[in-house]
Amino acid sequence: MIFLLSFLLVSISAISLDTSSKESICKASSLIVDNALSYYDGSGEFSSPYYWWEYGVSFASLLNFQHLCDNGTYESLIYKGILSQTGSNYDFEPESQYGNIGNDDIGTWALTAIQAAEQGFWDPSSEGLPSWAQMAENSFNLLYSRWDDSTCNGGVPWQYNQSRSGNDYKATIANANLFQLTARLARYTNNQTYIDIAEDIYDWISGSGLINPLEYGSEVYDGFYTSDNCTEATKVLWTYNYGVLIGGAAYMFNITEDDEWKDRADSILTGSQILYNDTILYERACEIYSDCNTDQIFFKAIYSRYVYQAAQLIPSFQTRIYELLEPSAIGAAESCSGGSDGITCGINWGYGSWDGDYGLGEQLSALEVIDNLLINQRPSPIGH
Repeated sequence: MIFLLSFLLVSISAISLDTSSKESICKASSLIVDNALSYYDGSGEFSSPYYWWEYGVSFASLLNFQHLCDNGTYESLIYKGILSQTGSNYDFEPESQYGNIGNDDIGTWALTAIQAAEQGFWDPSSEGLPSWAQMAENSFNLLYSRWDDSTCNGGVPWQYNQSRSGNDYKATIANANLFQLTARLARYTNNQTYIDIAEDIYDWISGSGLINPLEYGSEVYDGFYTSDNCTEATKVLWTYNYGVLIGGAAYMFNITEDDEWKDRADSILTGSQILYNDTILYERACEIYSDCNTDQIFFKAIYSRYVYQAAQLIPSFQTRIYELLEPSAIGAAESCSGGSDGITCGINWGYGSWDGDYGLGEQLSALEVIDNLLINQRPSPIGH
């Protein structure tokens, strides 16, 4: 069903976007993907200055594009790239990255693996390797073994390597990733144990004050330190924390049919509207000052992906989420008008044209908000 009453057309340089047309959306997305892959070195990694967790975001975005647009051009690249980063235990803690990564990074990759399983992507078990779902379970087992009741009554620390700073920080994203991963494993396996654990993780995130219900909806904070027993939250609002929690709650509603989960997703989704500048999604904490770092430029890609999933898992959200994403997608298309190729994307989608920024995160954020317009034009990419 198409909820859009009249299509909107954007034509800037080499990028055109007709928001009512799957063909147009996928053509625009293909151009953005081609540019994003100019940063790929062919080995499973992306060129400097990009970090390992961002590789995981990138492959998930490529998986989404392939599935939504029925485009298998990069299937082998995606398959080999993900496998190259699994580590010898197939849990996304590769030995080559030890000392450089945290629990949140492993969770990002695990979500990419369960996405591959859900979408029926090329299964490595056909080659005698663990399946994508088994790899996701391996990551769950690794991360959940790090649940720490000795401080703050629970939660996974941001970092696990004692040589790195951050062991004393309970970051929302590390726990939100674990929550969503557990919820998705619950749905994929129909295992009650995963349902119970996901509920416990969410209750800890919410009960500790990292999710704060207000009159206009819930705010989601960044985390807190164990040194004060997690009593003072870092009240920075990042799009990806909202997105991961909305997606996880939507999975829980889908598997349990408990309206409390829909209400939780609704409250966080409503609260996320503070992250829109008028009708355009922006990274409020840094974009307003034009000082987003390499990590933060990827956050809108994650938010867009997971609110899209919520629209698939909670059908009553579809119209609302489409209407949230569409103006940002139009703005993103307008931003993809820079560089020597005329289609390089920027990060400020309210600028009206290219803002001069460029990079892998800029490309993927534009890609996700544009191809996720296919809420109404494609069967759910969330299979199984």
